Amino acid sequence: MAPLLMLTHRELHGQMQAFAAGLQSLGLHAGDRVSLFSENSSRWLVADQGVMMLGAADAVSCLPSKCLLAMWKCTLPYLALFPAMPSAAHRA
Repeated sequence: MAPLLMLTHRELHGQMQAFAAGLQSLGLHAGDRVSLFSENSSRWLVADQGVMMLGAADAVSCLPSKCLLAMWKCTLPYLALFPAMPSAAHRA
């Protein structure tokens, strides 16, 4: 189990804004689609809310890998995010 992470509302909001700014710098815009593959965690919350702050839509999943390809094909995302693995964001 991961150690407990304590954030104030202001700190959490700041992380969400920073994540949204990072996505914008990658070319993500309102109306774009993002596939978000992650376990439930604070990083998931930051990524999920950061996507929505931009007005983009996210398809979230912690499904078994056999279901992920089907989800990918349905959403046709602009970007795929893997918050549990910070260096693994790839353009679709």
